Amino acid sequence: DGHRAIMEDAAQTLKLLTNIDDMEVVLRSDVPAAAQPAYSLSQFPATIKMLRVLDPNAPIIFLYSITGVFCNIATLLEGARAIQKGVEGHTGAWYFLRLLSHTNQGVVENSARTLSYIVRTGLAHEEISTRENLQLIAELVSLNMDPKTVNAALTIIVMMLDSPQSDTFFTNIIAHTSIVSSLISMFCHGSDRVVRSRAWTLAHLMQRQSQCTSAVTQALELNRQAIQMRMAQDEEQRRKEAQAHARQQEMFRQMMQQQMGGGGPGMEEE
Repeated sequence: DGHRAIMEDAAQTLKLLTNIDDMEVVLRSDVPAAAQPAYSLSQFPATIKMLRVLDPNAPIIFLYSITGVFCNIATLLEGARAIQKGVEGHTGAWYFLRLLSHTNQGVVENSARTLSYIVRTGLAHEEISTRENLQLIAELVSLNMDPKTVNAALTIIVMMLDSPQSDTFFTNIIAHTSIVSSLISMFCHGSDRVVRSRAWTLAHLMQRQSQCTSAVTQALELNRQAIQMRMAQDEEQRRKEAQAHARQQEMFRQMMQQQMGGGGPGMEEE
């Protein structure tokens, strides 16, 4: 209906206005010039009250835009703090945790990234360490998920390595999820190189956690053949890329020599 269309348009406009490049937020306290709309919104109590509209059954277009607005706001330190204060007896993280199992990947990505920003701020560490919430987070580390969503989940786990809640977090994540096998599966079979690298690094960081050492060591041994195959494939890919780069450099060198009148030897046949 007309009312729903207006709501969706308004939410989409807010999302565009608050858009922030996370790479510009070098320090957690940074507020880049382009982030002023998001910062201003975070300072209005009415903005945080909008958490109430994050109903899993809300229209998808609207929900995607609104979660995107909160994701943009949470990129900023003050924004994440404001959101986590929550509303109606619930923390900000609570609203996004229950959206991690949504059927729309865009909604899930926005929610996961928002949570990662809240956790990065040092908040919600105890809240996400429960069995139920850890299962929701661990399920994001899947070959079927968008790389941005997987990255957000990996970031949450990395942030918990140095958390006061790390013992509880890693005890529960080992006991109640299959995160270790998911990380190794991501490394062996994932298509995104950055995500694969992060998953592999995180598996080894977790191996240093006393709660995880045994589980990670066993999983590495169990999947040794698949891991070796992946490493061999990666090495072959690096070799091919290095050769291609060398050929490009040689072509560029010869082109520069010719332009400067130096002639130069012809390209050698392979």
